[in-house]
Amino acid sequence: MKQLLEKYSNLIGVSGNEMSISSEMKNDIFEKYIIDSMGNIIFRTDEEGCNYKIMIAAHMDEIGLMVKYIDDKGFIYFEGIGGWNWPTLVSQQMIFDNGVIGVVGTRPPHGMSEEERKKPAESKNMFIDVGASNKKDVENLGICIGSTAVINTKFQSLTNGFVTGKAFDNRVGVVTMIEVVKRINTDNIVYAVGTVQEEVGLKGAKVVSERLKPDLAIVIDTCLSGDHPGFEWKEAGSGSGNVSITIADGAGRGILVPKHIIDYVNTIADEYNIPIDFSVSNGGTTDGMATHGNGIPTIVVAIPTRYIHSPVEVLNMKDVENAVRLIVKLIERW
Repeated sequence: MKQLLEKYSNLIGVSGNEMSISSEMKNDIFEKYIIDSMGNIIFRTDEEGCNYKIMIAAHMDEIGLMVKYIDDKGFIYFEGIGGWNWPTLVSQQMIFDNGVIGVVGTRPPHGMSEEERKKPAESKNMFIDVGASNKKDVENLGICIGSTAVINTKFQSLTNGFVTGKAFDNRVGVVTMIEVVKRINTDNIVYAVGTVQEEVGLKGAKVVSERLKPDLAIVIDTCLSGDHPGFEWKEAGSGSGNVSITIADGAGRGILVPKHIIDYVNTIADEYNIPIDFSVSNGGTTDGMATHGNGIPTIVVAIPTRYIHSPVEVLNMKDVENAVRLIVKLIERW
């Protein structure tokens, strides 16, 4: 799974441009699939006449930048796609979806006033420099309005089972789903779905859950990890060493999981000695909000991840293994 996560983390797939991810998934799950009008990729087991339809879903997209203007000198201006913490972008190396490398430039501190240096970085003052001399140079590189780019960082191993890289939100969900499909032994029909555009409004999950109308949805994603300086467990509701199960997010504006579903997850986790936490938050939502909103019983299984939406996300592979074990049993025992 670690090698698989490295592969998927290093791929480029900004919201609305997830094709490189779905193309790899065709090789890693199984041959029967369809791609719907939104770009969701849907795999299905071969079982017929089964008791229940169960959908596993993990979003394929990551946050990124989209080109909105190229000036006459060849500098590229952009909009953020998804939720950016802009200071993390200053002085980063970027890679476009066609492989072209650039860097994020901004006014140097030597040219700023004392007051300007105190202000946080803003995207309106940033641009991408690919070394072009003019607009035509940029266009000859295959970059145009609507091209997308991500931070050019690579997957690395840390110590004690921790790894770091970009887009763990939510390529780790994709990898977890792939591993679950390999391990399950069930009479239920299982749909494994790579969803699109989660980071910009849960759009793919809304469409696919309405289309499939499963009896149960298991959404796999990342969650905040309250186990590092400056961010406490009581704020995050989770941390490394446990798989996180969402009871409510968005202060109830997102998913609100009924008690019998929570009891079911608790029973399975206890029986198979899988460490879990239950999360109640006022923070962001997941594809679980979309499936839940379509009236589908939904379980959100999340892997605690430090520094989400940054180029140096960190998680522990032991938590990924436990998430796989839990989801396999949730499907087999449903």
